[in-house]
Amino acid sequence: MARIRLINLADFEVSHVIHRHGLTNNTALAVEAALIDAYPEITNIMDGKGNNEFGAMHSSEIIKKYCAETANFKHKALLISVNRTALESSLYEATRYAWRLRKNKAKKLKLSFQQCKV
Repeated sequence: MARIRLINLADFEVSHVIHRHGLTNNTALAVEAALIDAYPEITNIMDGKGNNEFGAMHSSEIIKKYCAETANFKHKALLISVNRTALESSLYEATRYAWRLRKNKAKKLKLSFQQCKV
């Protein structure tokens, strides 16, 4: 109420913005939490639900939290990055399109992996 009074005393009006509507309860809570993070000057008493666990983080923190350990392969392996092409077709077709490998080189491999970066 104090913030609203200060806005009115400065000859401004409080605006009401509905950022999203028609959401499920869980999605609404996630959007609310993200907006609380996005506007640090707001006067909410409570943080958004899950902000301690899933709230705003620096990219290096996100990488530490979710990044797997570096893989050390004992066999010859191949990683094929298919990027957005996997969204347009099957992963198999996207992999065929992204990487052309000679048959003699392919026979030397023990493992191959597809990585989809969206």
